[in-house]
Amino acid sequence: MQWSALAATIALGIAATTVVALPTLLVGGLAIVIQADLAFGETELGIAIATSFAAAALAAAPAGRLAEHFGPRTTTWLGLACAATSMLGIGLLADSWILLVAFLAVAGIGITTVQLGVNVLMARGVPARRQGLAFGTKQAAVPLASLLAGLALPFIGLTLGWQAAFVIGAMLVPFVAWRMPDAPPAPRRAGPSGEGDAPRGALILLAVGVALASAGGNSTPAFIIPSLVDRAFEPGHAGLVLAWGSVVGIVVRVLVGWVSDRLGHGSLLIVMALIGTGIVGFGGLAMTDHPVMIVIFTALAFGGGWGWGGLIPLAVARTNPEAPGRAMGIVQVGPMSGAVVGPVVFGTLAEQVTFGAAWSAMAVLAGLGIVTILLSRRRLLHARRPAERPGHAA
Repeated sequence: MQWSALAATIALGIAATTVVALPTLLVGGLAIVIQADLAFGETELGIAIATSFAAAALAAAPAGRLAEHFGPRTTTWLGLACAATSMLGIGLLADSWILLVAFLAVAGIGITTVQLGVNVLMARGVPARRQGLAFGTKQAAVPLASLLAGLALPFIGLTLGWQAAFVIGAMLVPFVAWRMPDAPPAPRRAGPSGEGDAPRGALILLAVGVALASAGGNSTPAFIIPSLVDRAFEPGHAGLVLAWGSVVGIVVRVLVGWVSDRLGHGSLLIVMALIGTGIVGFGGLAMTDHPVMIVIFTALAFGGGWGWGGLIPLAVARTNPEAPGRAMGIVQVGPMSGAVVGPVVFGTLAEQVTFGAAWSAMAVLAGLGIVTILLSRRRLLHARRPAERPGHAA
């Protein structure tokens, strides 16, 4: 693949993933003004965010099969249509918490559908030696969307109103959809179907580990602003801290993808190291009120606790060369389930106990995630066939 075509594929993957993540992340970034207008608390905010990802988790396996059968472009178009519907619905119609939750559920279906469509595009359309950079750069779209959400508070939410941010987001969808590329069909392989792919049990165990580890990462962009406002930060300053953390997350995702390409294996080892860094960030946010330390621990929480997302589809693509879409559909349930558990646990603890208790809980769940991912990696390595190439190691 020529560099121009590769760059275009990655750029459009970033654009689609950014746009589809906007509805849920805008709710987190604009939470303080949305909550004031619609009159709900932190628990309801957690439930609203969790509903989006619950819908995403339920749609993950069907979306994976859809991507395998119809191809990445059609799958991505469907997800982008869900994102546009969600943002227009929230911006124009959501005058209650119930309607907000309903449109966030539609957004969740869009998130997982686009994620899987773009992942299959990367797995089929990008050379193996460049897939780490491709997946890492594509996953940088999520903190990019979080960055936009953080900037939306001071520049749109506090000036034009929070509804305007969602309408503007919906207007971006057509510009992304009409340029989306497709990928060649999966090559026919000799031997029984599925030969050379990872066992389903190992993939399910990996999904569980990712669910535990992603609880904190998915809660961070949703609750960092309310957490800082609770500690006497000005809302505009808190939005800038969210933007700062998102920039760190972008850089880390691209960097670790590049490193994984250089190594050719061991992507899950990098994942576990990053989760450990995120635990330090969550623990620091639980304990400190010092503005400088909060900025530092925010970087660790975003960079470590949320910076490893691109390495999971990379590991799945490497260990499932025949049907990456179906395998990713199984594992994709993990981050989406973590995004359900995390915000509900975080929001409940923040409202009923303290924000410090909520950050501490995220650190504990991340620690359990490391253990489970380690067990999954051992099963993946044990199941590898002798003829498998070294680059397929997880």
